[in-house]
Amino acid sequence: MSYRMILTYYPWITQSISGKPLADAIGNFAILLKPGIAEELEVEDKDITLDVPPAMEVTDQVEDICVPHRSEPHEPKPVFLGEVLGR
Repeated sequence: MSYRMILTYYPWITQSISGKPLADAIGNFAILLKPGIAEELEVEDKDITLDVPPAMEVTDQVEDICVPHRSEPHEPKPVFLGEVLGR
């Protein structure tokens, strides 16, 4: 079974970087997170697709959280990782 997950912004974080350093941090976080998710779900890394959001300033993040971009005709209901792992 394969899983597709999308990282989103958490609205109550403090962000002190932006631009390329932020984009790099988001990408590195996803790289570190993926093996742990795969292990918990008892699948191989290749069975996990982890999409990352674009790096954006805090004001843009808040607006994106409030009004999510709907680029696909049908978006699946968000599922929190704790629900997937049964916690």
